[in-house]
Amino acid sequence: MGVYTTINDPSVYFQIKAWTGNGSGAAQTFDGNANIQPDWLWYKSKSVTGDHGWMDSARGKPGGNNSYYILKSNSTAAEVSPNSGSDLTTLSSDGFTYGAVNQLDMATNNSQNLAWSWKCNGGTEATNNDGSTTSYVQVNTTSKFSIVKYEGTGSATTVGHGLGTKPTAVFVKRRNGTNNWRVFHQYGNIGNSGTQMQAGGKISDTDAFDFGANSYWNNTSFSDTTLSLGSSIETNQSGGNMIAYCFAEVQGYSKFGQYTANNNSNGSFIYTGFKPNWLMIKSTSASGENWTILDATRDPFNYQISKLAGNNTSSQSVDSNSLDLLSNGFKIRSNIGNWGASHQYVYWAFAKAPLVSSNNVPATAR
Repeated sequence: MGVYTTINDPSVYFQIKAWTGNGSGAAQTFDGNANIQPDWLWYKSKSVTGDHGWMDSARGKPGGNNSYYILKSNSTAAEVSPNSGSDLTTLSSDGFTYGAVNQLDMATNNSQNLAWSWKCNGGTEATNNDGSTTSYVQVNTTSKFSIVKYEGTGSATTVGHGLGTKPTAVFVKRRNGTNNWRVFHQYGNIGNSGTQMQAGGKISDTDAFDFGANSYWNNTSFSDTTLSLGSSIETNQSGGNMIAYCFAEVQGYSKFGQYTANNNSNGSFIYTGFKPNWLMIKSTSASGENWTILDATRDPFNYQISKLAGNNTSSQSVDSNSLDLLSNGFKIRSNIGNWGASHQYVYWAFAKAPLVSSNNVPATAR
């Protein structure tokens, strides 16, 4: 009998926390089956117009400050230095703590908040010399997730990523500059002219994936050990303080795939091999469509109607019949843009449960 998955319990590596702000600082504990330190925490209030905040144990905290640096997926702005003691202060063994007054509305009274959180390696990183440019890598080789720091060179180079297999999804940002985010997806070339290793999306806007005058990825495939970087200032600015979040697919846990929608309310079915817990969708071929995020915490039953956009500050919006999350994938139920128009789409998905675990336990339908 074949191996279905190496991860029977996805909550070991990814969890979602929802809570209501009470006007003061607080500690939040995850509710999943396992304890999880959120080495990368992506925060958004679903009820308040405000920024998406990305904090992680690799960038950590400024010297003399007990709150974590903040990047914002909806902005090209440089990394934000936090207000000491007021922003995210702790990434603990099974949760996190934030201060009473912060830049991301975590504590705002009656705000409805979300944290999407990934485990990596507890903040422990190592120097990596697999590439021609030294990188500093925190990695989880089971869930195939790494956080990579490097200094840009301004010319073609390679940097080690630590995954032990080719990355299939990468988010890159210059921390100390107002450059665009640049996002690699293994199917990012769909619907465009050019080659896959030139294509890049920008999570801070609604543009289609594009092919820059300077190569983002040096038109060279990633390897099992390195990312290839061209001369683009968005991935390799000379002297730039760069951060990359790197993923590779794990059967039964994560999937970074593609589909073509049919502009029909009886839309496409997309097989993932697991029951999705978190799903982000973006058109590669059409501009004006958001980086739409849905999850099983906000909508525990089908339809999946509550959506946030990773590229803007808007509060949550609701569609009456957007899509279903199933035991083995997702089914489009609307021809609305952002996931169901006649365009090419890519997606990022993480599991609630594998379709079948290695001990032959099947996922149940919602």
